[in-house]
Formats: sequence, structure tokens, C-alpha cells
Amino acid sequence: MGRYALTGASAATQEISGNANYAQGRWSDGSLTSSSGDYPLGGATSNSYHYVVFNTLASMPINGSLTCDAGKFTKPTYAGGGTAANFVGTSTGTAAVTVDGNGANVSLGITTTGNGSTATANLQGTVKTVDSTYFAGTVGGLGTGGMVTIGDAGNGAIFVVASYGVAMGNSNVFRGVATFTCR
Repeated sequence: MGRYALTGASAATQEISGNANYAQGRWSDGSLTSSSGDYPLGGATSNSYHYVVFNTLASMPINGSLTCDAGKFTKPTYAGGGTAANFVGTSTGTAAVTVDGNGANVSLGITTTGNGSTATANLQGTVKTVDSTYFAGTVGGLGTGGMVTIGDAGNGAIFVVASYGVAMGNSNVFRGVATFTCR
């Protein structure tokens, strides 16, 4: 995928989902190879690389409210914080979208369970253009937050795509990706 590749004799991909308009999954074993180096995956900490690729929308949808499905999720993985015995969790969520003159107003609720705790990331913001993103909360650190954008799901539908992190009550942070289809 672009400048990223999964390499190694033990390469493995989990939670694969997709169609002609997107692909999502989690590289869980092998090595992530990028222009900045190679990073081992799997092992004692279940280190993973979550990915989602999708088609860009040609234009913003017409104003109104869209109904979203229950979403597709990679299993979130431990990113740091406290001490973890279980490095892979689960996530579920909801998405709501209204489109107006400002763009696609997106509200996400992603509930994650990992290492014995459960917490929810509430990510709200506006994707102002078909090729923009909004950031909510802590992105890339050890807190709750995410990066949200939209894509072309085909047949007049859109994807809401989120890369998120959830800080748990036990100081652990779990990260994953989610894709919702909205019509």
C-alpha cells in the first residue's frame, strides 16, 4: 500500500474487510516495511499495524441526514500506558452524519474493551471537504481521540473512516480503525 509493505516469512493479516471501494485490516505478524525502516510486528506485545484504504468522493453529498451501519472494526491493540497482559481488544460503535453547507458533520461513539477495562471515544467534528480530515481529542499520543474522514462507498453512500485511540480506566490505550457505511 503505497510506501508501506508487509514482509517476512511469518506475515499475517487479521480482520480483513472490504469491497471494490475500500480495504481494511490489521497486519499482525511479520514486519512493517516503510521508507523510514522496518518495524517488527507480533511477538510478545502483539504489535500491529492497522490500515484502511478507500476511494475519494467526487463531491460532498447533498444536504441531509445519513443513516450509518454498525461499522467494520479491526481488533484494537495495546499502544502503551499501563501494564498489559492482554494486548488485543474489541470495539463496537455508532456513527451519525448530517451534511450541510459546512460539510459532513460526523459524530462517532467507539466503545473499546481491552485488558479488563472498557471505555468510549466520542469523536465529533466536521469533514469540510471530500479530501479533508478532522481531529478530535488526543491523536497519536496516549489518550482518547481520533482522525476522521469520509470516502466513496459507491451507489450514493459514503464511508466514515476513523483511526482512533481509547484511553482505558487502567491507564492502557488501545488503537484501531473503523469504517462505517452511511446512506
